[in-house]
Amino acid sequence: MFGYDFADSTYVMPELKVGYSLKEPEATAQQKKEAIQLLAKTGLGCPSADSKARLRLAELVEKGGTISEFDRAIENFKNDTEVEKPISGDYYLISAVGWTGRKQYVFCDGEKVGLTLDEEQATPFKIDIHEDGSFSFETEGKFLKQLKQSSLVNGLSSAYVSADNDLFVERLILEGHSLEETMGYFSIRDANALYALVDVREGSFMTNSTLELAYFDEDWTNGFVFTKTDAPIHDAIRGIAVDAANEPVFDLQGRRVTGTLKRGQLYVKGGRKFVAK
Repeated sequence: MFGYDFADSTYVMPELKVGYSLKEPEATAQQKKEAIQLLAKTGLGCPSADSKARLRLAELVEKGGTISEFDRAIENFKNDTEVEKPISGDYYLISAVGWTGRKQYVFCDGEKVGLTLDEEQATPFKIDIHEDGSFSFETEGKFLKQLKQSSLVNGLSSAYVSADNDLFVERLILEGHSLEETMGYFSIRDANALYALVDVREGSFMTNSTLELAYFDEDWTNGFVFTKTDAPIHDAIRGIAVDAANEPVFDLQGRRVTGTLKRGQLYVKGGRKFVAK
């Protein structure tokens, strides 16, 4: 209100304050579509069901939010390292995958570790997760070991030793690639360096314990994918032996086998599979 200052015979004008605020626009249809597509990415290597990033993004999709809220939630989802990992005690196939998407499966012939394009030849590895979060990978009493630059690339040890066989499975994070591109992929590390660099062209491992950056291109990759599978047949039917009964033996194609059985080969007898010894 107006006032009169009797000291200097002047009118005093009151301070007039005007305030207003703009409401931030709601998220766009494109943002909501992207959020829904991201939430559909589930499984190994993707943000886990109870990760904060997934829960927040799902909340915004359900209840709505502003442009900036969706931007932050989408970015947090893509950057989330709280991803679903393999489960201790289960069996998995491990495959190296480069930029082209072609899978090269890890196999073990009892003496060394190699790679194959044939999924049927891939080796199922049993995973054990330890208190410190490290993983060990076992098959037929052999364990994947940390590859040393000075060692032969056989990748196996016949007994578990924490210092050699404990590995760390982490979400693959790469410079120059968006995290959305590599969602679902893992790096396998020891305490100091990446576990193995794969030559995608040659289908072979490169032993190098000095690597500090991960590769994911047409020629080289440190990206690995885990695919859950059943326990290997030699575990499932362990103890079943070949006997001398007259019951016919068949191969897996249903052809009767009359000659000498090949050691280590899978056959069927009496409706049950067995491994010839």
